[in-house]
Amino acid sequence: MVKFEDLPPELLLEIARQVRGRCRNSDLASLSLVSRQLRPIAQECLLQEPRFKLENIHLFMLELSRHSWVVPRIRALELCSTDEGRNLKRHNFQDCTNGSFAGLSQRLIDRVMNQVKYSAVPYPPDLWAKLDQAGCADTIKRFSKTFKHERQWNVALKHDIVPALLGMLLVSLPNLKALRCAAVWLMDFPILSTILSAEIISVVPNSWKHKWLEGTTDTLAEKLEEFEVPVNDSHMDFVRHPSALFNFSSFTKLKKLSISMGAIYYRDQRPLLPSPWPVPLLPPNLEILRISEGTESTAPFVEDLCKVKKEGKSLQALHRIEIIFSLPYNFTEITPATLKTVCSDAIISLSLYFPGFPIITPEVDRSLWSLKEERVMPHITWKEDYRRHGFTNDLARLRAMECYEYGLGMDEGMVFDTDGDMEWPATRARSQYIPR
Repeated sequence: MVKFEDLPPELLLEIARQVRGRCRNSDLASLSLVSRQLRPIAQECLLQEPRFKLENIHLFMLELSRHSWVVPRIRALELCSTDEGRNLKRHNFQDCTNGSFAGLSQRLIDRVMNQVKYSAVPYPPDLWAKLDQAGCADTIKRFSKTFKHERQWNVALKHDIVPALLGMLLVSLPNLKALRCAAVWLMDFPILSTILSAEIISVVPNSWKHKWLEGTTDTLAEKLEEFEVPVNDSHMDFVRHPSALFNFSSFTKLKKLSISMGAIYYRDQRPLLPSPWPVPLLPPNLEILRISEGTESTAPFVEDLCKVKKEGKSLQALHRIEIIFSLPYNFTEITPATLKTVCSDAIISLSLYFPGFPIITPEVDRSLWSLKEERVMPHITWKEDYRRHGFTNDLARLRAMECYEYGLGMDEGMVFDTDGDMEWPATRARSQYIPR
């Protein structure tokens, strides 16, 4: 009989790759302590599909410099960060009447007052000597679009390490195809400031803009096939006309885009008149669109998408739309049957996911799509919702946690929900079929 230790390294690596979930890093770290045989297997799996907090990016870069052989093997990168526990300084009156805000009207100054400033994180002095400064300078020189950008990038390498090192990391991974940042605080991801929609008048904080990262954005646009856009935009404000926040039209190879409804219609502000959105701002070769934190505006947006494709104007490769709402089905006015008809006419399959209780990405510090794929729901923390809706016992709380999946495929004749495992309490939901 073949023992586990006798399996070839390739098979052991494939087994280790099946370790998923929010405890993936700690699980693989524990696996590396089992034996000398499994140590390199677990380490390679950790490095090939890394997931780390952006505040630790300098530690990851140092580790990557000691394992340079793994750089061409990294194809997916998952990042996370939060605004909790951060030292958030706020604008005062002097900030709003000097510098970049001096030209704002009184109305906009009132809007800026007391907003959070962008807080840069300096490189730890005790680790500065370990950084390959010559290699960093060479990378920055190759991917900077102008000499001014190169100089600003080099300065940020010591005083603003999160965007500086993240930009270097993204341009240094030649085979990177998937970038998952849904659980990242948007303030920590200023790369997106280089693809802001033309409708944006100003951003608060204004120092969040990092134009010297344009070279990084251009590199990503040429190789990314999957992108999860950060959802948490707390402590930020976009002064704009009703439109989308970001323009992804330059991402010609992007096939799968995950974006929140708030980034599509900021603060749920839909255009009053016919708008060119979504045609010019979506990737031209998009195949799968995932929308999280769905709202009442999601349905008309999907109808606009289907109309554009049906008329043959754009988005001809789009064949699937998935939406996960932030409220239970009973608290929305969405009619799945109507959306199914619209998408069927445009030859687009549609899946709608309704949670059993209110849920948003910043509350769980995880991508809602990862929770769905792992068939895991987080702990209930909305105690006020229990009292409001009369959830007074464990059974009622359990039913509130059931996550209903409405799969509206092209050939399906009914709306149905699937079984799903939940983390607390551990149980399996009962299959249930609901007529259209």
